[in-house]
Amino acid sequence: MGEANVQQALKRLADLLDKNDIPYAIVGALALNEWGYQRVTVDVNVLLTAESLRRLKSEALGLGYVERFPGSRGLRDTEANIDIDFLNTGEFPGDGKPKAVAFPDPAKAAIRGQRVSLLPLPTLINLKLASGMSASHRLKDPAAGIGHSPRKRSP
Repeated sequence: MGEANVQQALKRLADLLDKNDIPYAIVGALALNEWGYQRVTVDVNVLLTAESLRRLKSEALGLGYVERFPGSRGLRDTEANIDIDFLNTGEFPGDGKPKAVAFPDPAKAAIRGQRVSLLPLPTLINLKLASGMSASHRLKDPAAGIGHSPRKRSP
């Protein structure tokens, strides 16, 4: 794992989630990086249940994390100055409208990589494709570098 602020924020957050036994899955560019597909990012994307997000906030707010705005589901790591975006189990990628693909429960779907919990690559790809196909502002998702050869094949 790199030493950039976003990787430091990821490590701190994963350690906090693990310490509090909160099931999670890293998604987005950092998950693709774990799978060996290089992608640059400046934030952390995490899949949680709504209840897990409430638990995390009760443990983290004021201790290196703040809400991005009052009542936000996003947080900011104040040490690394990095945004953390949360996706909720059961919601739909892209435009948020019902479709065949929904965000799974990380307690059931996540696998443990070398450093963090993340979704299996086929699940991550399906979510990215559904996102890009249903939301014009998410066109980068299907083109997330998945067509390129990875550095490695397992997290």
